Amino acid sequence: MGLEPSLRFDHFAYPVDDLVRAEDFYTGILEIPIYERRGLRVRDVQAGTLPRTFLNVAGSRVGIFLGREPLPEHEQRHGCPLVGMEITADGMTRIVRRLQQSNYQTYDEPRPRVGLGPKNISLTLQDPFGNHLELLQKDRAVSNGASAYVGISHLELEVTDLDRSVDFYTNVFGLKLLGHENDALGRATACLQLVGGQWLMLHKVDALHPRSSAFYRFEGQHYAFMTPTEEALSSLRESIARAGGKIDALEQTQVRSATAHGLYFTDFDGNPLQLQVEGSE
Repeated sequence: MGLEPSLRFDHFAYPVDDLVRAEDFYTGILEIPIYERRGLRVRDVQAGTLPRTFLNVAGSRVGIFLGREPLPEHEQRHGCPLVGMEITADGMTRIVRRLQQSNYQTYDEPRPRVGLGPKNISLTLQDPFGNHLELLQKDRAVSNGASAYVGISHLELEVTDLDRSVDFYTNVFGLKLLGHENDALGRATACLQLVGGQWLMLHKVDALHPRSSAFYRFEGQHYAFMTPTEEALSSLRESIARAGGKIDALEQTQVRSATAHGLYFTDFDGNPLQLQVEGSE
């Protein structure tokens, strides 16, 4: 199968233990503006909808959901899942300064990214709730007006069978396999790429960490692909099912808005994923 020409990462979402504190961190330290808040009306409470905030990453979204249960600790700075975002050089400078001034501890100083995948200066960190993030600096000539952000860069997930997972993502979604390597923790890793340049890194583990939220353990947690049309969505739905993915794995249907056109699914390991049609919210 060739590369799906318009498939792209558009939004990721994951839980936090304290939504107000999370907003302070993402807006005040990381400079990501708020796109919208949901789940704050009486009708939302009656429907069982959890409060959530969507952040605006250069037109794409990262959602932070108030969890229903405390999150398990993740001691490893370089764990998964990991969300990567592209940032300007000036934005990187400001954010590093702010991390230093706030005496924030759970981050690595910017350094050149090595190995397969994005090659520019990288800063890895955990948010105050253990979610893994990476800021990838774009060329100094890149500017996005007043925003520090350029877009979503990449996603890193854990899998238990690397060859099987590579087959799933290449055959179903047409991602291009660029190669294999060992990551900073010595794990076998496959690097794949979407046609638009975004990356998916798959790391071999014996068992997924609880933070990977296999089969949507944590409310709201998912990683979304956007596809251009309903026809493309229908075709991909069939391909996912044929390849052994689990369709409509998410029972918490309140996560999806009434106007969204898409489906939730998992890969073999239960990584929580979504397909959504472009233009639907």
